[in-house]
This record gives sequence, structure tokens and C-alpha cells, in this order.
Amino acid sequence: MDVDLDPSPAATHAGVKIDFNSLVQQIKWTISENDFTLVDASGGLMVPLVGGMLMADLAAMVGLPVVVVNSPEKSSVNHTYMSLLTARLMNLNIAGYMINKMPEDKSLAQEKLPHTLAVMTIDELLGVLPFVDGDEQDRVVQLSEQIKEMKTLPLLHPYLP
Repeated sequence: MDVDLDPSPAATHAGVKIDFNSLVQQIKWTISENDFTLVDASGGLMVPLVGGMLMADLAAMVGLPVVVVNSPEKSSVNHTYMSLLTARLMNLNIAGYMINKMPEDKSLAQEKLPHTLAVMTIDELLGVLPFVDGDEQDRVVQLSEQIKEMKTLPLLHPYLP
């Protein structure tokens, strides 16, 4: 669906129905057919999919570890903590969290954000990724290279093939 909406309203807008069980089966099949699978929980763990089922329910059903990704905005501390808390309360396997789109010229709050988050949670800060320009493919390539160089990459090894 090519609209800037969460999945449930996007499906309604497109006139289609999300079949939760089929979605779970498609993701499980994709996992079984590939060495590495990343599922974007568009909007966060508490985003509704269909019939009371949330992105967190999808994560639980497919069994992938959760990496909470935030951006260095004012609400980042709240968003990160609430997402990690939700994941923990729903017994999801938490790999850690990352800060994405960190600008080169940081405000004081952005500069302090990694430390602020690290002292308030028991989960691992996996990395701080910079803001990158370019089209979607360029950004994926640039960020993939950044992730390969992260000192914390060994923390992800238990979750990688």
C-alpha cells in the first residue's frame, strides 16, 4: 500500500482486508527461505493491524527479535522507553535499540540522547546511525555499511544466521 498511513487505515483506504494469519504465514515462509529477514513494524509495536491484533502480536507470532529504532527527536526518550517496556510486557525477545538519523550538527539533547537512554534501560544500545541523504536504495547501502562497522555488532550475532 503506497500511502503514508499505518497498516489498518492504509488497508481501509485501499479497499483491502489484512489477513493476519496469512501475514504471519508469509513472514514465517520468508524467514525459512532467507538467511536474514528484517520486518519493519511500521509505526511501532502498538500499531493496530486488524481485529485487535497489533504489530507486537505479529512480532510474537513470527518470533523475530525486536530492535527498537528511534530518531533523535524530542519524544525519543519516551518512544524508546515505551517501546521497550511494551516489548518486555508482551514477552518479546529484545535484541536492543538503535538511534537513527542522528544529524551531524547535534543539539545538546541529541548529543546526550545515547547516554540518557543507556542509563534508563537494561537493553543494549546497538548503535547510533547518522542521517544519510539519497534515495531509498542509497540510504540502505550507506546504513548497511555503517551497521557492519558498529562496535556493538557482536551483540547482534545471536540473532543472525
